[in-house]
Amino acid sequence: MSDVSFVRAVPDDAPTLAHMHAESFGVECWNANQMRGSLILSTTKGWIASIDGVHVGFILCQTVGAESEVLTFCVRPPFRGKGCGKSLLVYAVGNLCPPSDAIYLEVAEDNICAKNLYEKCGFIKNGFRPNYYQRGGSKVNAVLYRYISNN
Repeated sequence: MSDVSFVRAVPDDAPTLAHMHAESFGVECWNANQMRGSLILSTTKGWIASIDGVHVGFILCQTVGAESEVLTFCVRPPFRGKGCGKSLLVYAVGNLCPPSDAIYLEVAEDNICAKNLYEKCGFIKNGFRPNYYQRGGSKVNAVLYRYISNN
């Protein structure tokens, strides 16, 4: 597989991001207006990952003061398990400006692959939100993670 490259996401990328998000999250996906609304904020930074010109995923982070939060993060299904997600997450963590003292995120408790990725990248579990994600007629807990940088 070729190397993953990264570009900053801008509001005009909103339809592309929404399409990738729909591939990953189905009915729980963000639409283009939600993507654009996040990207127009000065506190939001995002990056799109590509391989040979094909968009494979993206991440959006919000930074306030010395803390950042991963708002949403996805890798298109055909590119999962190939290191794209890890490359994208590591890139984002290393390129938040100003560097964050702490980065937070949450993930559905049943998303084992994502939890494994976060833990491999140095995120530590630090809580949960019961019944946070809707899954049809049922609900799933959110697991909260925190990453402490070594600035």
